[in-house]
Amino acid sequence: MGERRDRTDRPDANHAATPVRHMMTVVLLGVALVVGTFLVWQVIGVLLLVFAAFVVSSIFSMVAKHLHRWLRIPEPIALPTAIVLITASIGGFFVLTGAQLRSGAEELARRLPQDVEALAERLGIRDLTGQMGEALQNGEALWNIVNYTGGLASVLTGLLVVIVAGAFIAASPDTYRRGFLLLFPGHMRGRIDRAISATSRALELWLVSKVIMMLAVFAATTPGLYFIGVPYALTLGILAGVLEFIPFFGPIIAAAPALLVALSEGGTMVFWVAGLYLVIQQLENNLLVPLTQKYAVSLPPAVPLFSILLFASLFGVLGLLLALPLTVVVVVLIKQLYVRDVLGEHVSLPGTDD
Repeated sequence: MGERRDRTDRPDANHAATPVRHMMTVVLLGVALVVGTFLVWQVIGVLLLVFAAFVVSSIFSMVAKHLHRWLRIPEPIALPTAIVLITASIGGFFVLTGAQLRSGAEELARRLPQDVEALAERLGIRDLTGQMGEALQNGEALWNIVNYTGGLASVLTGLLVVIVAGAFIAASPDTYRRGFLLLFPGHMRGRIDRAISATSRALELWLVSKVIMMLAVFAATTPGLYFIGVPYALTLGILAGVLEFIPFFGPIIAAAPALLVALSEGGTMVFWVAGLYLVIQQLENNLLVPLTQKYAVSLPPAVPLFSILLFASLFGVLGLLLALPLTVVVVVLIKQLYVRDVLGEHVSLPGTDD
């Protein structure tokens, strides 16, 4: 009789213990998720640098692939050749234009405070220089300069690390790819490998389209400013081309010093400069961007804008620079891993015919 009672009591005890075990499992998973999220957030800057290194490695690999295809350079030599060509091209460009860039930058730095003061007086702001002097006296501006200098040193150090790491990754990409795939179960590795291939193609095409737009903006801005008669046209043209890498806000930032210089020259020059930048941006948005997006990732206009605002607010300058490539990677991963593999829907991916 006692054995029968024990047998009948055991299922009830197991039934009572099951919700407890389930609740403990949920709690442990929740704690693990919170701790994991906290740890990732603590090292998010390093993770962004790792992503930037992969972007740089894509640039090196892309150039090396075209050198191998077009010039028949052997693959083991193509990558070092690509790295040397890229660094030598950048260095040679600044050596050739260094004198004008230096004199233009010094003159801009000398004249910009005067131009800003003149603009402030036109807007009804009096004694802006005096207010800046008070800020210097109470130490706020000095503290900001110290912070900026430290941040600049950190950015330069991070840039060097990204370039060196990008070269190492480009030299042996399969090693890092296989190591990453080992983090997933065997039945998932095929899907993850296809997703990596899709994101690599999309990132390469995005980089090509971005370089084309940067060169086009530089080629249109520099002679336009020369024709109008704006001083330091080459410096301002290079600035416009480089800042084109930052969508939406980059062209606005690049136009500001050109407008200030034109304003200091007087007359109607400022209107001509404003019209030039406006025409270039309209031609880019309505002609060049649609042409390049046929081969790269096509994003709705609101998506890049919100991604830039989000990543810039969370991660600062590095997030601003990497917002679009991160968005491209996320969009391609969603299309490949979810829409294609889970939902079974056919969606096009950059660089593929299917």
